[in-house]
Amino acid sequence: MSSSFVAPTAPVPWRVDVAALGNWLIERWGEVARDGDGGGPRAYLWTLPDFSEVWVPEGLDVVWMDCDVEALAAIGVWCAARSSYPLWLSDEGLGNPIELTGIDEAAVIEALEAS
Repeated sequence: MSSSFVAPTAPVPWRVDVAALGNWLIERWGEVARDGDGGGPRAYLWTLPDFSEVWVPEGLDVVWMDCDVEALAAIGVWCAARSSYPLWLSDEGLGNPIELTGIDEAAVIEALEAS
């Protein structure tokens, strides 16, 4: 598993639609546990069936993930498809960020595996 995040490539007023994200996670992975009280660094937390985690802090300005590359790619592409701002997928150290504009899951997986 790898800890990564999806966020805008520049300071913009982008916010995650947590209801839509939660619904999509359930559609994609089935039994997804939901936690979080809307406050703090893990304000909205989802645990996937394989115990991977996806969370959004109370500012709603980033999606954090501790998932395998397939889940990272899927979540990143889903976020980018719903954003009017360019987003990137990166790890905590900002190493090898992947711009998500116009890219599909397979390309993201390939870029993640190459880094």
